Amino acid sequence: MVWLRPLTLVGDETAPLPTADAAPELRAEEPSKDVIPFNLRPYRVKVLVSITRARAGRAVDSETVITEIGQAIHRMYGRMWQLDLEQADWLRPGTVNQIAELDVVDLISDADPDHPLDRYPEADSDKALLVGIASTTAGFDLICREYDTRTQDLSPVRRGSTPDAQGIVSKATQLIRDSFRPCLQYVRRYTDDHGLGFMQLQVQAGEIAAPDPAAEQVRPGDVLRPFQRFMKRTDASKLKVLRAFPLTYIQVTSVDHSVTRGLVTGALLTHGPVTPFGGSGRNIQQIALRQRSSATFSIVRLNERSQKQTPLVCQRVSVVYKLRKSDEETEEQLKMVSDREGNLTIPVHADYPTVWLYIYSGRLLLARIPYAPGIEPSDMVILPDDSIRLSVEGDLQLFRDDLIDAVALREVHFSMASRAADEGRAEDVEQHLKDYDAVSKPDEIRKALSLIRVDAVNRAAKEKNLRAQRAVENLCRDMDQTLELFFDNEKHRRRQQEIRVLRSKVGL
Repeated sequence: MVWLRPLTLVGDETAPLPTADAAPELRAEEPSKDVIPFNLRPYRVKVLVSITRARAGRAVDSETVITEIGQAIHRMYGRMWQLDLEQADWLRPGTVNQIAELDVVDLISDADPDHPLDRYPEADSDKALLVGIASTTAGFDLICREYDTRTQDLSPVRRGSTPDAQGIVSKATQLIRDSFRPCLQYVRRYTDDHGLGFMQLQVQAGEIAAPDPAAEQVRPGDVLRPFQRFMKRTDASKLKVLRAFPLTYIQVTSVDHSVTRGLVTGALLTHGPVTPFGGSGRNIQQIALRQRSSATFSIVRLNERSQKQTPLVCQRVSVVYKLRKSDEETEEQLKMVSDREGNLTIPVHADYPTVWLYIYSGRLLLARIPYAPGIEPSDMVILPDDSIRLSVEGDLQLFRDDLIDAVALREVHFSMASRAADEGRAEDVEQHLKDYDAVSKPDEIRKALSLIRVDAVNRAAKEKNLRAQRAVENLCRDMDQTLELFFDNEKHRRRQQEIRVLRSKVGL
């Protein structure tokens, strides 16, 4: 299984806070007059087809297959695509497996400064679709992945098969359609009359209708993944920095098909208090890729943010079905626990393309994050290190047990001293009061609690874990309030008065 790059909680307290402004409503940047408007701009698409044949596989005419695939694509997308169709000889041999194992560094890399790799430059194309067709003894296996040049992002693998050569073209075209991820450009964000925030984006080539209704770019319920592209000031066509937003989605609620064709409205879902996507700034392109499920479930691995990347085993998780974090729940939660490798299997829900994962550590809600099951078959979520808080919880549990024992023992000695005073046994009264004083005193108990707090806070500060530091402070403050119930000044004064009364009864 090939795992994706780790996803970090952008909104977590231990991660750097976004610096871009996130105003409630912003204007999109005005396009240059000599540039085709985004909603009229067709996609520049390269489709790279590679056909291989096993030793006992059936032969096919590669040129005929590729030509017919091109014709089928034109019937499906028409003027929406500016198609460049060719054979991808660099994928041979083992095309199907090679496409499945591709990573972005196989397509773009600057590891060698003298010969940087960029197989599909953004200046030449918007999309590159890699199609592999393998002839086997049982028929033909097909595979397809899309590479988006603007986000430098590879789509998940989509596979298909057909028992005869007549089904190759239709199956390949279907995989191309399903792998294609339309691009959208940020327009604005606004708040409706009910106080709910929405975001609007324009679909590229949204004014160009696809001949085939099955090729409609965006539908309500689709999920978008946002990206920010910081362009060079000296050359606005050159990318300087690319920013992705893990665990941040825009779920489409409506699509305009009449007035402004391809204008999409959706709800922004993020785990953090604020996201810079949609903020203002110069030389920033804000785009999103439409995503649809490629699997019926996602295997999500929960890892702890540390050098060892320790899997979080037996972590309690609730899958909550609702659109926004503030919405009321209308469907029963799905309860699960991560396995011995820290994995969760999250199924796709027909009515909820995005869900919320409530991840607990003990009784504490460790994280509340949105997730779109099925978009990535395998995924990884990096969660804050909660070991310091858990350690303090354990120390406080032992401290609480010792506190209860101490309070109970002090009361036993005082009760025995009171009984001895009633019976006039002065020596026994003195001995029981000495035993009473020998039990841990309030000042000593408070000092023990302070040591627990200081040690944990120092560890959290050393690791720059603000979340753990706040959790420790809250836990110790709650315990300190508990101490006040037993050792407040008024109770201490009353007990001293009671001791003086006992001593006076026996003439001490």
